Amino acid sequence: MKKKQPQDLKKKVNWLSKLSKDFLWGGAIAANQAEGAYLEDGKGLSLMDIATAGKKGVSRHFTKGVQEDVYYPNHEGIDFYHHYKEDLSLFQEMGFRCFRTSIAWTRIFPNGDEETPNEAGLAYYDDLFQDMLDKGMEPVVTISHYEMPLHLVQKYEGWANRKLIDFYLRFCEVIFKRYKGKVKYWMTFNEINSVILMPEIAGVLDRTKDDFQTRSYQAAHHQFVASAKAVAMGHQIDPENKIGCMVLTLVKYPLTAKPEDVMLAEQNMRKGTFAFTDIQVRGHYPAYVKKHVERLGIHVQIEPGDLEAMQQGLMEMGLDEKQSRELVQQAMLGSAKLVIENPQTALSTLRENVTSKGGTTAAALNVFNQHQFNDIIKQAMQACVARSQEMEKLF
Repeated sequence: MKKKQPQDLKKKVNWLSKLSKDFLWGGAIAANQAEGAYLEDGKGLSLMDIATAGKKGVSRHFTKGVQEDVYYPNHEGIDFYHHYKEDLSLFQEMGFRCFRTSIAWTRIFPNGDEETPNEAGLAYYDDLFQDMLDKGMEPVVTISHYEMPLHLVQKYEGWANRKLIDFYLRFCEVIFKRYKGKVKYWMTFNEINSVILMPEIAGVLDRTKDDFQTRSYQAAHHQFVASAKAVAMGHQIDPENKIGCMVLTLVKYPLTAKPEDVMLAEQNMRKGTFAFTDIQVRGHYPAYVKKHVERLGIHVQIEPGDLEAMQQGLMEMGLDEKQSRELVQQAMLGSAKLVIENPQTALSTLRENVTSKGGTTAAALNVFNQHQFNDIIKQAMQACVARSQEMEKLF
């Protein structure tokens, strides 16, 4: 085969010159999908290391530990661990300006609950990220991409256990500090809504148990808190960090234009996708999320400080004037819609339904009360009515 000449490669990537210099054109993998080398250099077993291959009519499933005569595709991947320099050179030829991958939690903390990280794992990602930068690619790093240590599943039952928050934050602190200056684009969790759609990847196993659904929603709450705290931590360690969220989007379209079909599609989008973006962008649980959990009969344990941490994570993202205005607009529109759609419900009851103890709405109401906001509104309405009556007499 004739080897491509440099001018041929130049023609292939010439179209990139038409894009903004800030546009991050690139590709993506995940450590568990591509690296292989599943037990090398001190790496521990991850949940995906016990995931079998799937085929038509047969879904992938998790086995009890690694079993002989069972094929585990993640054990080999594409052997990116040993061939990343060659692979990145190919991506460089394609004109990549960024490359997304993840850091295998089990390369840094093999069991997940250790105090001290594995230096061999840290050194590998040092070399990987440096090679990306040398080849003109910004690393875009996912902190958790279905790669939680198997030990955390077996000993702690995965993210259903609140202890996972601290283990995750220890992991985050180590990599934020280690790769400061090399990595500035981060995602806290890959497809965070998968914790509800596929709870097993969060270490929530055994669907036959009665509390499976409750454990799944509890795991989701713990991931929200962990993500928010990681965002705040990441910005404190390096103000240049840009830390975002990611969801698995499965778009639902109404079958017809009938209101019931449109509403059904909207409700499904809320459950599977919008709830997870709304919570992370707004920094609190919207009323429709609370109502959904209530209808399921699920009680999620929320500890003091959790909601504040979620709010702080949003603040650390740094909202500009336009974004702040849009949030205010949406809050006002949402309040008006709530009142219109519930004409038989007392306003005080509606307020209580959307106010979380210790949350953002409660904090705002406390300030209003301190400054006698109710009296101010009352006086304003009285002045409005009085002036209206005066104008009626004039005209």
